[in-house]
Amino acid sequence: MIFLIDNVDFSDSVQYTERSETPRKVYGNNGMTAIDGTEIVDLVAVKHDLKVIIRPMQSEQLAALADAIASAYVDLTYFSALDNAEVTRRMIPEMGSVALALRKIATGEIFYNGAELNFREA
Repeated sequence: MIFLIDNVDFSDSVQYTERSETPRKVYGNNGMTAIDGTEIVDLVAVKHDLKVIIRPMQSEQLAALADAIASAYVDLTYFSALDNAEVTRRMIPEMGSVALALRKIATGEIFYNGAELNFREA
């Protein structure tokens, strides 16, 4: 599966079984309730929200990922189950908490686990 953030490949970092995509309806200000009680909505767009969990990674890898989502907007390319196609969308990224997962005693390497990335379509 593909997972590119501003054309940088992070496909190996994503746990595809821990991924969810949700459609989000955006309503305008022209909705109303008719005199007979019927609700009339002003649907402007249907946007997509994506949540992914990152595989355990070392601090250098995590820093590269954090740097990739540091800007206010990113172009995210991924396979959308809702569209059944590979899509590129302008997204607003956020990173959740990250936990220390493992320390290899022999090498001293530290791995971090459970980083959650949230993307909201702009």
